[in-house]
Amino acid sequence: MDSTGAGDCLAGTFLAGLVAGADPRAAAEQAVRAAAETVRAYGATAGPLA
Repeated sequence: MDSTGAGDCLAGTFLAGLVAGADPRAAAEQAVRAAAETVRAYGATAGPLA
């Protein structure tokens, strides 16, 4: 199991987009971009906040 939280990030960003009034496609596109950022490095131990 990889603990990057990509799925949580995707779901949270998608829902935040919907709540903010974005259409589902735009919210999903933003969510995918946000989740992709969480998997740029292996595991949850790399990156600026590690």
